[in-house]
Amino acid sequence: MATADRAERAMAARDEVLAAAARFTEAAEEVVADAVRRRFEALVAGSGVAEPARRAIREAGERALARGVAAMRERLADPDVWLSPMTLPEEPPPREQGWSELVPEWLARLLTPRRRRRTGPEALDDPANRIWIALSLVARALDPVLEELGVEPAPAPALGGRYGLHPATLRQLDPGGRLARRWAEYRVAYGRFADLVEG
Repeated sequence: MATADRAERAMAARDEVLAAAARFTEAAEEVVADAVRRRFEALVAGSGVAEPARRAIREAGERALARGVAAMRERLADPDVWLSPMTLPEEPPPREQGWSELVPEWLARLLTPRRRRRTGPEALDDPANRIWIALSLVARALDPVLEELGVEPAPAPALGGRYGLHPATLRQLDPGGRLARRWAEYRVAYGRFADLVEG
């Protein structure tokens, strides 16, 4: 396949990945917020706090939840999260020598002779998956509310904050399977993109 044709097909595949990402993000806003809200409610209900105070805590929790959803949405709006999903945000992907920083990492990969294939997304709930990490921002936003309530945090901070509000698995997060379906669509689109970019 000619390089120009391959580049054009890769651009189209990239657009498909980002369209699937947008659909996933739209579903995640509701699914993740609902899952974290349920776990937050259970903690508040078991706290022994009187009902008038619980109402105030729930209101503060809803405001924090909205901030967490906004942070998740902002992180998931970054195309690189979807095009290089198994790279932690703190560790940018290695770039081929000689490429300008103005050239996107995925394009540098496309134009560089092929080597071994990079790891692609498998399970959404893989802790090394940047998308799963972004989903955990919703739970982390509730930490200050629970701290003020006096809830004892977990001995060691976990993904998604100090109180275990972020479900550990996709099944716990999404029992209805809505996100799982969107994830499957994304993985198919990502597979086509990776085949063109990485060969």
